[in-house]
Amino acid sequence: AHSPSSTVAQPLPRGRRQTRVKCYSCGSLFSRETPQCAQFDPGNSQQVVTCNEGEACMLYTWNKSRTQIGAYRECFSTSILLGHPDYPITPMPTCSLSRTQQDTRSSIRACLCTEDFCNTVQEVILRKLWTKENSQDNTSDILPTRQEDDFQPAFITSQDSELDSKTKAQGSLNGLVGLPSVSCPVLTVTNADFADCNGDYSVTEERVSWAADRPVYAHADKDRFIFWNAGGLGWSIGKREYLTSGSHWHRSGLDSREPWQGEWEDGVKVQCRGED
Repeated sequence: AHSPSSTVAQPLPRGRRQTRVKCYSCGSLFSRETPQCAQFDPGNSQQVVTCNEGEACMLYTWNKSRTQIGAYRECFSTSILLGHPDYPITPMPTCSLSRTQQDTRSSIRACLCTEDFCNTVQEVILRKLWTKENSQDNTSDILPTRQEDDFQPAFITSQDSELDSKTKAQGSLNGLVGLPSVSCPVLTVTNADFADCNGDYSVTEERVSWAADRPVYAHADKDRFIFWNAGGLGWSIGKREYLTSGSHWHRSGLDSREPWQGEWEDGVKVQCRGED
């Protein structure tokens, strides 16, 4: 049997008229307005939607830990190229999970499919997929918990596919000027000893291309930034170059409005300065 990540996807014939497909919907990769979905339930009618014309069902999944799998299910426009330009996700009738990242260590797999309720895959199949790929690469029998340190939430419109990543990032931020409106402009980070990330961070005019509506905070005197990452990583801490790559040293796993609202992973503390 072929691994889904190594199967060559055959796109749908261009002449075929796409009808509005019904999909499972649980969470969202890009929209912060979408209600959080703590647990996927295919029997829940509130987790069923009819997509608009030009949209397909998306399943976007990653290995959070040895016991947890993260996933988003939603409608996704087929005019947007999902994944790295070298590893684009092509709409298929059924879900054929494929890698989206250049980094072979990444567990992120996604599919776009056009049959009703196609955006679901059994957890045991995902586990077998990761185990088989790691075995072929002579790595461990399952991906490590923090395997997404080099996560790059790459997505571009098909019209912009010829642009390099830096140009795309700059273009997506046009018109965003001035400090964003936040309830806490200065944050204090503690217990983030790895990579020397402790200290005070102030809100800036910086943006990340994949979350242009989220604030970015800069350290008072170091090349350290707090920014929001997609793919379930949440608020993250890294250096300036990570604002374009999505890499990070610490992460929250939170989808909170601001970085200090909630508990971070691995004991890292991010607090609003002046708050108890």
